[in-house]
Amino acid sequence: MKNIFSKNEILISCSSLRSINLKTSKFVSRKNTNFTMNDELFLLLSKKINQLIEKNASKIAERVKKKFRNGKKTDLNRMVVEVLMARRYRGGTRESSGFDILYQKVSDRIKENLPIRLTISLFPCKIPNLLKSADLLPDLADLASLARLKEICLAVKYIYPVGAKFIVLMDGYRFKQILNFPDEIINKYQTTLLLFSKHLNLEGYVELVDYVKTLDKFLPEEIKFEKRKIFLKTRANYTKMFGKYINLKDPLLNISKILSSAKDKELANKFIALYMSLIYCIYVHEIKSSKDKDNLTLHVFEDIFNFKNSSEKINILRQKIVHDTWSFTINYISEIVSGRLTKPVEYIYPDSIRCDMHNIIDRLTLYPINRSTKLSSFHGSGYVGKNFDINVGFRIMLTTKGYLPVYGKIFNSNYSHQPFFYLDPILTERFDKFDKNFIEALQIK
Repeated sequence: MKNIFSKNEILISCSSLRSINLKTSKFVSRKNTNFTMNDELFLLLSKKINQLIEKNASKIAERVKKKFRNGKKTDLNRMVVEVLMARRYRGGTRESSGFDILYQKVSDRIKENLPIRLTISLFPCKIPNLLKSADLLPDLADLASLARLKEICLAVKYIYPVGAKFIVLMDGYRFKQILNFPDEIINKYQTTLLLFSKHLNLEGYVELVDYVKTLDKFLPEEIKFEKRKIFLKTRANYTKMFGKYINLKDPLLNISKILSSAKDKELANKFIALYMSLIYCIYVHEIKSSKDKDNLTLHVFEDIFNFKNSSEKINILRQKIVHDTWSFTINYISEIVSGRLTKPVEYIYPDSIRCDMHNIIDRLTLYPINRSTKLSSFHGSGYVGKNFDINVGFRIMLTTKGYLPVYGKIFNSNYSHQPFFYLDPILTERFDKFDKNFIEALQIK
């Protein structure tokens, strides 16, 4: 099992939270009512994003065409592969992305004059940790991430007019029990994301489906049975290796002993890295239902393994998170392993190119928004940087730096408590309100 997770695959977007000094961080951020969202501005924003991705897709396609005009033998299959492998989109190496597999998949579809089909598991829900996002709805980061998928399909279409299409398997319900996600946070996220897709005109380019419903509908019972059997076997193996529970008397010592005494140190390191990441992913009802969620979050996570705080409430919550995440990690790995070995998506879509946001061998690794983006959109909050670039960052980092929250209401989705995006404060010196002129200045790099 040690090769299931590649070295670069552990959830960077979660584990990097540990490097932030939460004791000096703050959630307080200034409000400016001149910067608010509404239906009209959202439609203008969607239109602008569509213009940007069409322009960027055209550039990529022209670059590929130029390469083949300058001496390379014209090969439509190869040209489409070069678009998909463009550095603007590809996060892994050409070798790890499986060039030969990619070429064959493209060739087979073009031979039948069919759209190139790509599949990716993505968009579970906004991860319910206030260090990442203020609430449950998708925001500008998710909009930009959807746009990136459409841009890739557009770039292919400029080379191969039949085009390409992403099947996005939203996997919130896949991890519902594993990470303790309530239905509410998955439903709200998926419903609003589907609304976004309509206004980005994704039809024919990106189709959003539910992972669990798709597997339930199309997967034969014998594969479902095999997947469940592998899940249970993997869970038993990992439980035997690392224990059913973490020792709450001294969890860090427990972790240290595992790392130093494990027969398979690489596997132990991956397990602990994933555990440290998932601590920032699970749903904690006591925090969500608190009247002072932000401060409680800061106090709980600023020293998560210290159970000697003066507040007994803080100690209990820390112990709960540290304890529960251990079994969640084992279940998470078991689910991933069962999917990697039985390949249910590959069975349902055998002619598709498998894509991922993590660097997985023989999958086309994609950047979430652009080459500088380290977080998946659902692990953070959307923001507009000082160069008018759209990106995603941790909420706690943005508010600590004084980024301006942009609230509002969009087609009955209430962004009065969760900003639709955050704004670099330097931009308020150039614009005194969020309007058409501001939207025209936006960039997707």
